Amino acid sequence: MIMYSIRARMARIGPEAPTWAHQVAELATRKTGVTTQVASRVGGPQDIIWVTNYDDFAAFEKAQAALQSDQGYLGMLATAEEKGLFDTSSVESAIWSPI
Repeated sequence: MIMYSIRARMARIGPEAPTWAHQVAELATRKTGVTTQVASRVGGPQDIIWVTNYDDFAAFEKAQAALQSDQGYLGMLATAEEKGLFDTSSVESAIWSPI
């Protein structure tokens, strides 16, 4: 199993970024069939993280290909950027292996 995460810092406090975070997670779940979880940091900077679990790299690559070719998903990313919902320099993705 592998885990994939994306973390981003909200550009400002308010409901717009968390609402968008849940909407994009729901879209990703629908498009890939893999549950995308959303969480926010407790204490410290206002970070949001999206986490998905995959059986293997093949499943991860299949899901990523589905998202990168989906106009709805790409449109949501563009909207977040246009609205300045997140500090783009804070965005970080990682692949994790359980230990």
